[in-house]
Amino acid sequence: MFGKLICADIFAPVITTLANLSLQSGKFPSCYKKAQVLLLLKKPGLESSSPANYRPILNLTTVFKVLERLVLTRLRPHLLGSANFSQFQSAYKKGHFTETALLEVLDSVYTVANDK
Repeated sequence: MFGKLICADIFAPVITTLANLSLQSGKFPSCYKKAQVLLLLKKPGLESSSPANYRPILNLTTVFKVLERLVLTRLRPHLLGSANFSQFQSAYKKGHFTETALLEVLDSVYTVANDK
C-alpha cells in the first residue's frame, strides 16, 4: 500500500526537477501539454447540432496543473509588485474574480453618479 509519505518521496524529486528545468529553459515538455477536451452544452435544451452551443472543457494532466501552480506561486509576487501591474487587474490576484472586477466598475459608476 502506498501512503502519502511514500508517494511524496517518489514524485516530489521528479516534479521538482521537471519544474526547475522548465523554468530554466523557458520550455515545457510537449508530452505534458496534452489535454482531453470535453464538449458540454452551454445550457440544457440548446440545439446539439450547433457548435456555437457548446463550451469546451479541458482536462489537463495532473503534472501540468502542479507545475502551473508552482509557476503562478513564483510569478504572482513579481506581477503584484510591478509598477506596470494595474490596481484594477483581476487576474493572478487571490480573491479577485470577474465578479470582483465588475463590482469595482459598478462602484465607480455609482460613486460618479452620486457625486453629480
